[in-house]
Amino acid sequence: MSKIATETPEPLSTLTILQYNINRARTTTDSILNDPTSSKIALLMLQEHYWSEYTKSPLTHHSWTAIQPTNAKDTRSRAITYINKTLLKVETYEAVPFPSNDVVALKVKLHDQNQLLVVNIYNDPKSDTTEKLQIFLEQQAKCYTGIIVGGDFNLHHPLWNPPAYHTHDSGADELINIMGNSKLQPILPVGTVTYPRAETAIDLV
Repeated sequence: MSKIATETPEPLSTLTILQYNINRARTTTDSILNDPTSSKIALLMLQEHYWSEYTKSPLTHHSWTAIQPTNAKDTRSRAITYINKTLLKVETYEAVPFPSNDVVALKVKLHDQNQLLVVNIYNDPKSDTTEKLQIFLEQQAKCYTGIIVGGDFNLHHPLWNPPAYHTHDSGADELINIMGNSKLQPILPVGTVTYPRAETAIDLV
């Protein structure tokens, strides 16, 4: 008898992520999911993505697995993470419960057995999302080799605003305290414009 060899896909050694607020546009969501350059991206961390009132669901695509907040059931969420089926196999990731309809948290395994916590957030300044984030990170931080938090925070602060933009939201100070307590550092260069309409930065990683 011959033995049939089965190939087990290796987890990734690096993780490529695109974070983007879609502003609910279907054409933009379609464009990102279908653009050939997206095939090299492992995770799409999208906020205010297109969501169909008719099907009560986000867009689906044969190349991507859509992960919604764990407590979003047939309701519109403002955060979704699409996982590239070619780059990340099902056994290399799993959803982590987060008590918000606007947050997607994932555990991702890399090739060296390191585990990353990847959190995708849409922060409504009128909500208690940042408070929940603080509690969540305090509970989860020690379980992971690294943490990536990205999303639309809708908060202004000189730490990330362009120099000419002077708005300073009090909620941003709370976010900075959370960053410090969890030993998180901004990845985007200071002053990177992520909201071109206002020439400021509200999307952070």
